[in-house]
Amino acid sequence: MIDDQVDTFTTDILRQMKSNHEIWVSQKLSENKEIEPIHLRRVEQNIPDFLHRLASGKEILEIVISAMAYSFDHDELNSQEEVDLVSRFLQLAQEWGDLGDDLDTGDRIQIGYNLTEHIQELEKAGFWVFGGREVQILEGGVQPEPSYWPVAIMRVIRKNNKEIISIDLDKMDVKMPNKANSANARTSRG
Repeated sequence: MIDDQVDTFTTDILRQMKSNHEIWVSQKLSENKEIEPIHLRRVEQNIPDFLHRLASGKEILEIVISAMAYSFDHDELNSQEEVDLVSRFLQLAQEWGDLGDDLDTGDRIQIGYNLTEHIQELEKAGFWVFGGREVQILEGGVQPEPSYWPVAIMRVIRKNNKEIISIDLDKMDVKMPNKANSANARTSRG
């Protein structure tokens, strides 16, 4: 546009526009008082005490879609096959979390099914998947108000990991919608 209007946008006018813009930027930058550094604050009541065992891709998607960050971990791996299996699963979970808000219903169903197959592969290899979600608070920066920052938590751990707490719901005196056996893993609060 400017290149086509050399009579309107002369060299002197372009230099003046540049100078005016530099002055404007300088003023705007000096208006910003000291900006507080951005940081995440954990909220005690939002930290899950336990991570629940996940058995379906649908459960995985519920945790990772719309997450702003990921806290993924795994037990020590003993072979390249285990590395490939666990890394592929966690990478897929993160990628679908990043893309999840843009997926239509049919895609979510298919992806959930595929993730379930990956969970089953992990189980055959001796691993269970545990997960949960923690909402942290993002503070600082140029935003005047703090904002919620959901974090997807997922752990791939060996079935024989001593951190797993198994609860037989049939022996509990509490009415639960699903009385199947349940397993939970402790989370780190630090």
